[in-house]
Formats: sequence, C-alpha cells, structure tokens
Amino acid sequence: MSNIEKVVPKKQIIYSIWKERVPEVLAPCLLAAQKAKYDLIDCAWRYGNEAGIGIAIKNSKTKISLPIQSKIWPTQFKSGVKKSLSTCLAKFGSLSSIHSYMLHRPHWDINITINAWQQLVNCKNLGMVQRIGLGNFDKDFINLLISENLVTPDFVQFELSINNMRWDRVSYFQAKNIEIQAYKPLG
Repeated sequence: MSNIEKVVPKKQIIYSIWKERVPEVLAPCLLAAQKAKYDLIDCAWRYGNEAGIGIAIKNSKTKISLPIQSKIWPTQFKSGVKKSLSTCLAKFGSLSSIHSYMLHRPHWDINITINAWQQLVNCKNLGMVQRIGLGNFDKDFINLLISENLVTPDFVQFELSINNMRWDRVSYFQAKNIEIQAYKPLG
C-alpha cells in the first residue's frame, strides 16, 4: 500500500468559509455547497462569520441543513469554552448543539490550553457538541492533552497539501485513529 492510499481512508468535502460575512452573499454559497453534497460547513469566531452564516441559514427560502463546525480562538479560552460555545450556538439560531467545535490553535500558556481542552471535553459530555477537535496543534502537544485528559480528539485540522505533505503527522494521527482535516489541500 502506498503512502497516498494510507492518507485517504475516509474523505469529506468541507466548505470552509474564511472571509465572507455578508448573509446575502453566504446564502447562495451555502445552498450551492449543499446541492454539491458537501459534508460540512467550516467557520470560526476569529473569521467573524458565525452570525452571518446563522442569518443566511435563517433567512434562506430553501432549508440549509449542512452540519456546522466552528472554532474557538485562544484569547477566548480564559473566559470559558462553554460560554463561547453557547454564544456560537446562539449565532446559528435555535441550535442546541453543533456538529463539531475545536480549539483553533494552542494558547501560548500550556496550562490554559489544557484547561480549555478539559472544558471542551465537558461541553461534549453535556451534549453541546457532537465532535471535538484541535486546529494547528503539533503531535507532541496532542500527546500532552491526551495524557492530561485521557480524551483523544475526534479530529485534527492542519495545513496539509500536495506541496506540504506531513507524513509524520499523517502516520501519527492514523495510528491514534484521529480523523485528519486538511486545509489548503491544493497548496
């Protein structure tokens, strides 16, 4: 089996919304993504687009039912992951839970990041989020979080592309049964 075959055990096509915030622009984009059978909408507090997506979904004449994934920025870790997740859910309308939520990147203070991960695990246990993950974390930091919490992330999102293959991470995450989400997959 080649390295390429090992990378593709399960594929998802994720519609990532980075810069767009205007609901009137987002609605047709989300509908097109749904029609094209994308698996997930990816957004983030840091991108400032959660509220715009919520309004676009609410005002759409056609039901938009794609699962939503969002991220919490490190500056929010201290004020509480549950509080940030509750605010996120409110922006999306009447959602009581979100498909997936992740720590966008590590905080410079390891202890704050460990505490944020524990809070995110608690949010999952409360049913506020179905899947939890990490963005832009290296494997050593993930090992630390797993050892501190005994909870493995459902997924990890990091830059991975045809121009920037990170075989050490791919092998590590596959061995741990952690789903990989690549951003900038085409370089």
